[in-house]
Amino acid sequence: MYNTGMLIKFFKEILGKKPSRIEKGKHIYAIGDIHGKLALLQKLCDKIHKDIESHDDDIKIIFLGDYIDRGEDSKNVINLILSLIDADLDVVCLMGNHEKSLSDFLENGEKNFEWLMWGGSETLKSYGVNFEDENGKPYSFNQLSNQLSELIPDSHKQFYNNLKLYHEEDDYIFVHAGIRPSLTMDKQEENDLIRIRRDFIQKNHKIDKTIVFGHTTFEEPFEGKRKIGIDTGAYATGCLTSVVLFEDQRYFINSL
Repeated sequence: MYNTGMLIKFFKEILGKKPSRIEKGKHIYAIGDIHGKLALLQKLCDKIHKDIESHDDDIKIIFLGDYIDRGEDSKNVINLILSLIDADLDVVCLMGNHEKSLSDFLENGEKNFEWLMWGGSETLKSYGVNFEDENGKPYSFNQLSNQLSELIPDSHKQFYNNLKLYHEEDDYIFVHAGIRPSLTMDKQEENDLIRIRRDFIQKNHKIDKTIVFGHTTFEEPFEGKRKIGIDTGAYATGCLTSVVLFEDQRYFINSL
């Protein structure tokens, strides 16, 4: 005689669970790592705008973090995102590890100078920070930090301070890097949410939702078991990617 519980477990493993869903009447547009590439974000936003015109659903735009660094126009990337918020669009902005590094540098430039080698120098330039005084003498890291603090508009400071670590929407969780697979969401630590890579990607997590994430670069969007990765290396490849989610469907839009 067959054990009913074992049969149910077997068919769940073979057939898989029902696909993740977004409530009917909603379209979610999640956007991957921008890294200061304003032109790519503008192209992607134009394509998203055309896509929005093709349906009557309510929309939500979710940015997965890493708006800044590496690219040449971090300041204006933030300006564009703020313009979307000011236009009363439903926008969610998550924290990436690069925004965390900027905040740490503002707190203590000498202690957190490594950020400049990860693309922070380009962000300083976009805000108008000078690296040398009028005599050509390099400023100290703390002097650079003080300059940045003075030059960042208050609206940008508020933006960085209000970034969320993750966002839940129906059967999905949106986060910058991923989650610690063995932990529930209330046990997750900030450093994992903004920096984890292989320990998340290579292991099955226990949360019964699909995780949409950036941070780790793929040549094409990554689709794994309850995982969708949409960082396609915009700053190096010219391809900024968005995943569009509605009901139990998904498709991708990119800047190319």
